[in-house]
Amino acid sequence: MTIFIFTGTLRVAIGFMVVSNLYTTFAYIFHERLWAKITWGIEEHQDHTG
Repeated sequence: MTIFIFTGTLRVAIGFMVVSNLYTTFAYIFHERLWAKITWGIEEHQDHTG
């Protein structure tokens, strides 16, 4: 809505929305995969049940 208000063009607003959603989706996936590879600060817990 904000982009539409600034540009006055529905096509630009929709294009921005699509690009923005794709970018944030891929950035999130990349961030989570990278973060999952970081091992410092993680302690392994051993099972002490018996």
